[in-house]
Amino acid sequence: MRETIERWLPSGGVFVDLGANEGYFSVLGALRCGANGRVLAIEPQQRLLPVITRNAELNGVGWVEILNVAVADVQGSAAVHLTADTSSGGSGLHVNTRYRLPTQSIETRTLCQVLDDAGLARVDLMKVDIEGFEYEALLGSTEVFATHRVRALALELHPELLAKRGEAASDITAMLATSGYTASAGNGNAVWLAPGVS
Repeated sequence: MRETIERWLPSGGVFVDLGANEGYFSVLGALRCGANGRVLAIEPQQRLLPVITRNAELNGVGWVEILNVAVADVQGSAAVHLTADTSSGGSGLHVNTRYRLPTQSIETRTLCQVLDDAGLARVDLMKVDIEGFEYEALLGSTEVFATHRVRALALELHPELLAKRGEAASDITAMLATSGYTASAGNGNAVWLAPGVS
């Protein structure tokens, strides 16, 4: 992901970190694009907001914008199922454990709404790692990709989690391909590029 940021996020660019967790990649993106760029860290877990804020402060990138919502296919609210503090990256809008987890209520917005509200007409690089909810987040705003609003999409797919819910990761990749995106090889990440991006 570090190489992905270096390759597809220009100085002065726009980075959206969807599923920011503790803000590690948000900080790297902010260091890469600089104060003239924009970084939007989207994280539904309220307990991580002070962590992201502190990480940004410690790394001198106070321009990171933090948005405490979950990106979904509808505007409304949902419950985030919270894993242990030591493994916060496993939290999500669906229960992925055999045991009950504590929950937190969170506002949901579509990806299109989030970008509109932030005034982002173009995103140079978007990272998506949201524990299986990429299905709703991306397929709920297909117009974002049909218009190539996102130039490069670093997508962490969770096919096993999706299959448990009766959904297929191939629905997402098919939508991206139909929208004209191509998958870039290398860097160990699936990076989908809009037409004209290389």
